[in-house]
Amino acid sequence: MSEPRYGICCFSALALLAACSGPPPAPGAGLAPEAAAAARARWYNDATFGLFIHWGLYAVPARARPGTLAEWVMHNEKIPVREYERFAERFTAARFDPDAWVTLAKETGCRYLVLTAKHHDGFCLWDAQGTVYSAARFAAARRDLLRELGDACERGGVKLCAYYSMLDWHHPDFAADFPRYVDWMQGQIRELLTGYPLWGLWFDGEWDHPKDAWRGDAILAMARELRPLAFVNDRLGRETRGTIAGVDFYTKEQEIPAEALRQAGRPVAWETCQTFGYSWGWNESPDPLKSGERIIEQLVDVVSKGGNFLLNIGPRADGTIPEPFVERMKVIGAWMRANGEAIYGTTRSPFGGPLPEGRVTAKGNRIYIFLQTLPAAGIELKGLANRVVRAWVLDSGEPLAVALRDGASVVAAPKRLTDPSTFTVVAVELDGAPEVR
Repeated sequence: MSEPRYGICCFSALALLAACSGPPPAPGAGLAPEAAAAARARWYNDATFGLFIHWGLYAVPARARPGTLAEWVMHNEKIPVREYERFAERFTAARFDPDAWVTLAKETGCRYLVLTAKHHDGFCLWDAQGTVYSAARFAAARRDLLRELGDACERGGVKLCAYYSMLDWHHPDFAADFPRYVDWMQGQIRELLTGYPLWGLWFDGEWDHPKDAWRGDAILAMARELRPLAFVNDRLGRETRGTIAGVDFYTKEQEIPAEALRQAGRPVAWETCQTFGYSWGWNESPDPLKSGERIIEQLVDVVSKGGNFLLNIGPRADGTIPEPFVERMKVIGAWMRANGEAIYGTTRSPFGGPLPEGRVTAKGNRIYIFLQTLPAAGIELKGLANRVVRAWVLDSGEPLAVALRDGASVVAAPKRLTDPSTFTVVAVELDGAPEVR
C-alpha cells in the first residue's frame, strides 16, 4: 500500500468547471447573524436526540485492554504509523448500507446524526483532497462514506453532522510544524463545510493547544459564513469547554449534570454524549452494555434539564452495526414512538427540577411528568399558577382526573404503568405557558 501523501490535489477540468458553477446556497444563506443563530437553536432543540457514530480504522482491531478505549488503540498500544495504516487493507465497508443506518437512526428516534469524519488516528471517512489517507483512496473500501451517508440522510430527513478531531496522531506536521498543520486542518474543515450537506461540526481533540493556536475564532467564523445553520460545539481549544462565547452548545461526555447548565445565571444549551459500553468505537472484547431502558432513563434525565442527548454506537469495519446495539435501539425506539411528544422540542422542567413523582419537561402549554411508580396521592403540581385544562396518559390516552388540594392542582395517578421497566408519561394541558410561583 502506497505511503500517504499530503499536499494540494490537482483538480480535473471537469471539477474546475463544476466549482465555477458553484454549489447551491447553504441553508440559511443570507440570514442576519441573529436570525441564523435563532434558526440553529430552533432546529437543534427540536431535534433533541441524536446518534453518534464512531467508525474508523480502529474498527479493524476492535480491541481494548480493560479500562482503555478501542478507538484509542493506536495510542494506547503505541502502534507505529505504518503498522496502523495496514488496518486499512481490512477496512472494507463491504456491508455498509447508509440507508439502513439512517432508517435505524430514525426508528430509534434520533433526528440528527454525527459521524466521525476524522478521529484522532487521522483517517478520513470522506474523499479528502489534501491527503490520500482516507476510506476513498487508501482503504479497501474505496468509498466516500461521508458522502454516501449524507445522501442517505437527505433522503431520510435526518440532519448529518461531522465529528472532527483536531488532534492527529498520523499527520507528520502535528508534531513537527504545528502552524502548518493548522493551515492544513483549516483547509479540511472548509472542504467539509463546502462539499457536504452538514448541519453541524462536532469538534474534539482540542486539549493539546489553546484556542488561539487552533485559530478557533477563524473556524467559528468560517462555519457561520459557509453553513449558517450548522452548529458548532464548544471544543475549539483546551480552555473552551463550557466557556467559549458564540458556540451553539456546551458538551458533557459520559456525564449528566445534577441540574440544568447555566452561565451568568441564565440557562444555556448543552448536550451529553453517552455510550452503551465503555468504548466509543467497536470493541469485540466483552464489554458490559447499558440496557435500552437505562438509556431511556438517561435521555429523560438530560431532557428534563434542558439538554440534548447524543447516543453513540460503533459499527464493525464491514459497516454492519452489532446486534447488541440494534436490540437496545429497538427498545428505545418503541418507547420514543409512544412518548416522543414529551421529548422533542421540549424545555427543562418549569419547576426548576423534578417533582417528587418524577421528572418534568414542557412544551407550549403542556407539561409532561415521567412516572416510574404510581403515586398513591396523585401528582401534585405545587406552585403551578396555571389552571389545568385536562390530563391524560400520553401513550394510551387514558384520561386522568384533576382536583385541587390545598390550593394546588393534583392529577390522579394512572390505573397502571404502561411498562414498569421504564417511564409512563402523563401529559397535562394548561391554560397557557406554564408559570410556577
